[in-house]
Amino acid sequence: MADIQTVTSLAILGGVGLDVFKTQINNLLSPTTEHMGQYLRDRVQRAFIISENACKKLKKQGVTKTRPMPEKLVAQIMENGSQEGDPTMRELWENLLASAANPNFKQEIPPSFPEILKQLSAAEAAILNKLYGSAIDAISPEAPYPSRAYPVNANFKYTNLNEFATMIDNLDRLNLLTVGMDSSVGGTTFPSAVHFTKLGFAFVSAVWKPGSKPEEMVGQFVPSTHSLAINT
Repeated sequence: MADIQTVTSLAILGGVGLDVFKTQINNLLSPTTEHMGQYLRDRVQRAFIISENACKKLKKQGVTKTRPMPEKLVAQIMENGSQEGDPTMRELWENLLASAANPNFKQEIPPSFPEILKQLSAAEAAILNKLYGSAIDAISPEAPYPSRAYPVNANFKYTNLNEFATMIDNLDRLNLLTVGMDSSVGGTTFPSAVHFTKLGFAFVSAVWKPGSKPEEMVGQFVPSTHSLAINT
């Protein structure tokens, strides 16, 4: 999708202004569209939107100069984000690009983060969103990583136990959550409590809105399945 030389030049140009940053991103997304099918045209348009909105987020955070980004990371974000048709999920790709370019963001963004994000459903994102809104209340300079466990029944309602358990299993598989199991639900092993791994908390910190208040994040997502509702 992107010319590798363009992406590489973008990756080494840290310290550029947001207008230059946006132009560089847009240049790598500007193939000749005359012979492109509608699917590819839609993807290019989505990629432009990701670039535009990431710059808006950076400007809102007071960022005027970007930091260098590895070409692999830029390519992964734009390639995978442009395939996302759900605007709510696409905002996570915008946040990830903004975090990667933000020199004030404390952590480097590893190439595993785009790989994790592309494997999440909207309902799984809703679970992380709810837990993150609760977790950031518990962190401090002395305890920057939330170790608290969150009871499943107190935070989520579900009509399909198996579907919900499958979503929790996927978040566990991705090493985002550590899951405590309980065998008391109809004799079936079922998650009773969850808490973030260090990887999981680093991931959600990069893909959710920096500086947002918990109440602004809780309920941000409408689950894509009727088997899950978020307790607020």
